[in-house]
Amino acid sequence: MQPILYDILYIVDVTIERADQQKIQDEIKAIILENGGEILKENVWGKMTLAFPIEKKTEGLYVNLEFKALPTVPKLIEQYDLTHTGLLRHLTLRVPKAKLIQEKRDEEKRRKELEAAERARQAALAAEAKAEVEAAMAESKAEADPSAETPVAPAVEPAEAPKEAESASSPAVEASTAPETKDQVVEEKPEAE
Repeated sequence: MQPILYDILYIVDVTIERADQQKIQDEIKAIILENGGEILKENVWGKMTLAFPIEKKTEGLYVNLEFKALPTVPKLIEQYDLTHTGLLRHLTLRVPKAKLIQEKRDEEKRRKELEAAERARQAALAAEAKAEVEAAMAESKAEADPSAETPVAPAVEPAEAPKEAESASSPAVEASTAPETKDQVVEEKPEAE
């Protein structure tokens, strides 16, 4: 027979001593473990007001356990409840397979998200380290060879070169722009270079 997943919520009387409350919790866990069970989660919800009085008590210590065990274990817990006065109530539920499947999916999703976040963090750290190494290498290279620095190109100011080109072509321009009449003929003279 395979273990089945159970969820139990029980209420311990808060009017008894704290040591007795802890003893009841330990005995319930011992029943589960001694009969081949495995406790997966334990949540002590703490002292809470009851919805209605139980045995003239208005408050109780709520404890939730999730465990895997054989089908005989819930019956043993019920027998314990009947024989001990410090345990006010208990409710044991068999967890359906659909919930188990959903929990596995959720756990797998959380695991993948954590892995993706870890990969992203590692990539960011690697990129940061690479940038630091490159900066250090560039700095050491600049210190070792100061002439290797990139010279700043001098600003080129427009010289009088465009005006000279303009003046070289000016006779032709003057000839072409000068008004021509029948009486006046303008001849171009070749320039000596």
